[in-house]
Amino acid sequence: MRAAKSQEIQVPLLRPDHIAQTEQDVFPDTQGYILISHRFDHRTYGFVRLRPPVPTHAKAAFTNIRPTSSEELQSRKRDRNLVVHALGLSARGYLALGFADTLDPVFRQGFAQRALSLTHTGASQWNDIWEGGQEYDALVVIAASSPGRLPGPMNDVCQILGPFADIVWRDGFVRRDAAEHPVEHFGFADGVSQPVFLAQDQSRASNRTYPWDPAAPLGLVLTPDLHPRPQSGFGSYCAFLTIEQHAQRFDAAAQGLAAAAACPVDHAKAMIVGRHPSGDPLPQRAADQNDFDAAAPDSVWPNASHTRRMNPRAEPHRRILRRGALYENPSGERGLLFQSFQASLDQQFEFIFRNWAFVPNHPAPSTGVDPFLAPCDPLGQNWPAANGASVHHAVRGTTTLRGGQYFFFPSLPWIRSLSSIG
Repeated sequence: MRAAKSQEIQVPLLRPDHIAQTEQDVFPDTQGYILISHRFDHRTYGFVRLRPPVPTHAKAAFTNIRPTSSEELQSRKRDRNLVVHALGLSARGYLALGFADTLDPVFRQGFAQRALSLTHTGASQWNDIWEGGQEYDALVVIAASSPGRLPGPMNDVCQILGPFADIVWRDGFVRRDAAEHPVEHFGFADGVSQPVFLAQDQSRASNRTYPWDPAAPLGLVLTPDLHPRPQSGFGSYCAFLTIEQHAQRFDAAAQGLAAAAACPVDHAKAMIVGRHPSGDPLPQRAADQNDFDAAAPDSVWPNASHTRRMNPRAEPHRRILRRGALYENPSGERGLLFQSFQASLDQQFEFIFRNWAFVPNHPAPSTGVDPFLAPCDPLGQNWPAANGASVHHAVRGTTTLRGGQYFFFPSLPWIRSLSSIG
């Protein structure tokens, strides 16, 4: 039985073009980890909890983290000596640092409290640093070209924040295939079909056969700083989720679907994901992996597939920007450190969960629920079979949500201004 949804908090939908600035305007002042795709594939994440009473100089201490700007990361993203830093604050972090409670209500309530209505499982299966719905005040991200470059910066952060905070670190990494695409634990290319913000990338994507345009305004992910100051700029809301992937269950689910649909197991896996392992779409592609017929019939691109459900391409203003990594822990647990950036948690990240992941009639009647995000739902999905008919088969339990939290990654001027706040 599904849990009843709690009363939804209504937040006005921002127009994606609500920011008129160009990349040249915002690059010096935005955190590069948000906007710039990079190849610093070894990462560590510091989850910070402030110890009460929080001293007044804590604000100024955060300025010493010195996040990497979009301008620097774009110009040095091939520099293997660069170490990338990023900083996000949670709602409880803003409040612990003494800022007034004028925060966005969804952000203020937090993912732990909203998880039950969004995922229908809540925090019942959360573990490790998230066990029992644990929350943190800040998130420090460090990324480098090799794992040996991480300990020094980690120690620096501990020296800066350690006198008044406890920090737990969790490592992430990116695995790449022969074509240098990031690959997740199920063996499929990850990070495909991202919104494109930079003018040079938009021009490369302009020669397309099909109408879908990956170009996106900066306002899709950037929004004005929380608690703006004269030096403020634009930041972004981050949804950070730890998602365990069960590779053996995925293989078993694909075998079951292959038997039901009378198709090869590899094709069943591709139907579940919605793409081939290479990242190529199931419909015939044209110029690139994102240039294909998004109106292809269910028999070609199944309505029940994860990619068609979660990015149906009908509402481009709902898109999110994904920044993530893989993780493995000593117990053998493996999965994704999923991070999405967006201008609105309610109208982008949470909208996708509320209206696409768990709605059986999306994107078409009697489709079923998402095959990855619905771990216990008995309804299953309708899949195209080899004989041209439709077969009902339940693909579920391939992932488990292990925890998560919302953060806001402020602009660099806003972070620097903390040194002047008493």
